[in-house]
Amino acid sequence: MRNLRSIINYFTHFVKIIPKEYEYPFGLGGFTISSYFPSKPVLKEPEIQSVIDLK
Repeated sequence: MRNLRSIINYFTHFVKIIPKEYEYPFGLGGFTISSYFPSKPVLKEPEIQSVIDLK
């Protein structure tokens, strides 16, 4: 979503091809991009070995 926001900002402020009537989806009252990325659980070596040994 950050890439999409950058593209919208670029074409709004620098190239100016997005019309003024365009409703900006980000910011106050709009969509917010989260900066929280939860840690992913990782299997420990004995757990991996038990999966390998499974028949």
